[in-house]
Amino acid sequence: MKYTEKERAEAKAESARKYREANRDVMRSRTNQWYKLQTNKDKRMAYQKKVRNDNKLDYHAIYIIDNYDNQGNHYCGVTENPTTREYWHKSNSKLNVDNTVYVDRADTRKEALLIESEYHSKGYHGGE
Repeated sequence: MKYTEKERAEAKAESARKYREANRDVMRSRTNQWYKLQTNKDKRMAYQKKVRNDNKLDYHAIYIIDNYDNQGNHYCGVTENPTTREYWHKSNSKLNVDNTVYVDRADTRKEALLIESEYHSKGYHGGE
């Protein structure tokens, strides 16, 4: 039996209504938890900043991710915070960071970018 678009929408709305009625307390609890988190926003932000600073290095690390896209390409980048950077690559860029190797370090950002650009001239991807 084929349903029209309107019938599908009505069935979906009815299903959602039944779910809300059956799980009213759970949903209310989640909403309350969310509001509590919002009231502690300053505390959370301070904690996140502390974690970032705790993981920060005193130097700039130059790293390579071999076969980052599972197509044989290599990525080169610079970071002061390897933990956060790897997490960003995994979650936002969807890169395979299993083969990350730290190849060099530099005291200033400018020196690190020069080293990185040498890798880019050799065919490594990444950066600008």
